[in-house]
Amino acid sequence: MRPIALRAGFTVIAMSVLDSCSPDGNGPSPGVPASIVASAGDGQVGPAGQACPESLAVIVRDAGGSPLAGVTVAWAVVSGGGAISPATATTRADGTAKALLTLGPNAGAQSTTATVSGLPAVTFSAIAQIQGAVQMGDRSIGPLTDTVLGTLTEIEQPLKVLVLDQNGQPVQNVVVSWRATGGGAVSAAHKATDAGGESIVEYTFGAVAGGGYGAEASVPGLFGSPVVWQLTAQPGNPAGIQKSGGDGLVVQVGGQVVHTVTAHDAHGNATPGVLIQWATVTGGGSVFPAQGFTGVGGAAEATRTLGAGTGIQTASATASGLPGSPAVTYSTTAATTVIRVANNVFLPGTVTILAGDSVAWQWQTGSAAHNLTFAATAGSPANEPDRSAGAVWRTFPAAGTFNYQCTNHPGMTGTVTVQP
Repeated sequence: MRPIALRAGFTVIAMSVLDSCSPDGNGPSPGVPASIVASAGDGQVGPAGQACPESLAVIVRDAGGSPLAGVTVAWAVVSGGGAISPATATTRADGTAKALLTLGPNAGAQSTTATVSGLPAVTFSAIAQIQGAVQMGDRSIGPLTDTVLGTLTEIEQPLKVLVLDQNGQPVQNVVVSWRATGGGAVSAAHKATDAGGESIVEYTFGAVAGGGYGAEASVPGLFGSPVVWQLTAQPGNPAGIQKSGGDGLVVQVGGQVVHTVTAHDAHGNATPGVLIQWATVTGGGSVFPAQGFTGVGGAAEATRTLGAGTGIQTASATASGLPGSPAVTYSTTAATTVIRVANNVFLPGTVTILAGDSVAWQWQTGSAAHNLTFAATAGSPANEPDRSAGAVWRTFPAAGTFNYQCTNHPGMTGTVTVQP
């Protein structure tokens, strides 16, 4: 303070004149923001998709620690997909600025920042819950498998999930949605968690064996949802056998053919581990091995060596350990010469045999319909009408030249020359 003396008849008084510290001399300039700290709203827990019960708040101060008014604070959602309002706020007289956070749609940790230009951002954390939980996981004990039409029971081997909150504690009464895939079925479409935080259902397989079954448990928005299982159904008890390869073929006399048989359960699923006995029935020759077990795919095979004669020769496969001892019979045509019937061609087109020999025609897999139509020559064998699979054979007792064709396809011709 500087005293100013007034004279010339005036009483001397002292006046206080303040130093001006602002550029225009009208008063003090605003302070410069030196710090921003969270003052409320950090660490809240609430339902996903809803507004937090408490506003987020910061306080801005100058270097001397005094609150600053009129400072712009920018708010932003960093993670979790929520929303913050307003996007910017101005500090009040007490240096505070506030905003309201609406949590994102998924459960788990979410974060928001408050920023003043030139200062490090302040981060707020929040936890979003769904039905009071934040995560779920698989609690089933594998392997999850049973026979066809079997059930993974709630007592022995159910499907189960565990639902937890942000502190790793089980949460009761969370409704879990369940569904089955691949032809199976679950015992409930919706099942709430128990006091231990577990939702438990039974799973029943369909009638088809294999690994195409599945199940899914979900609480949309929870971390770890959905929980997915890939399940396998084993075949049931073996009930029968069926031919699966090597039947109705044509080979040259004394040649070999592989017979295949498949064991199956009552629903037609291939069954491994079934003992098969093999034997020749007609035509002589041999079969090896004499017995063997069906493999992983339910099949067993044996090689038949044909006898010396022409015509149809047979062999059998028997499963004597199954009820009724089911058996199947294979037929093989033995011929002196074999001609393949393919699309629009006989292979070979010309063959030469001796009188009394036989010729077999074998239609190839996937071929079109073809016939055998012989020219009107003395001693010609019977014609064969249209067919697209299997085999036929003819014996030529006398010498001669026998031309034939497929009348469906011009140019598809063949010749059998029979020498005395």
